[in-house]
Amino acid sequence: MVDKLVNRVETLLALILIGAVLLNCVNIAGRYFFNYSITGADELQIFGMIAISFIGLFVVSWRQRHLRMDVLVRNAPPWLQVMLEVAERVLTLAVALLLLFVSFEYVARMFQLGITSENVGLPMWIPHAAITIGFVLTAVVTVVQIVARCRAVFAAGKKAGEV
Repeated sequence: MVDKLVNRVETLLALILIGAVLLNCVNIAGRYFFNYSITGADELQIFGMIAISFIGLFVVSWRQRHLRMDVLVRNAPPWLQVMLEVAERVLTLAVALLLLFVSFEYVARMFQLGITSENVGLPMWIPHAAITIGFVLTAVVTVVQIVARCRAVFAAGKKAGEV
């Protein structure tokens, strides 16, 4: 179920990237050939990149594909690998929750103040909400992963005890 959601989110983010690239191409062509540029094109591209970055964190977290220095961890004993894996996920959860609450407060303030972007007139809470959404999804995925890993360790320990 989560894999389907991750794939759909990844497709949506890819479409946002394609849209940003096409918008950029149209804007460049308009500027150089027709002496016309699309007002707010740069803003929309930036908002798209923000969404790709922060909502993409959810995809990366689910697939466990974030950057890490794991040369030493790969050669550590299995029990230490499990401990470091759980510690990494708990730290990820703590950071995601902290940033979720901070970004939510900021989005709420943008909403209350009614601030809009300079050129497009887009309410600024919308692009900023992508940050909050990204951290919400990352926190949920991290909890699911922690629970799954703890269950796997518990089941392995229980099975070893039965032998």
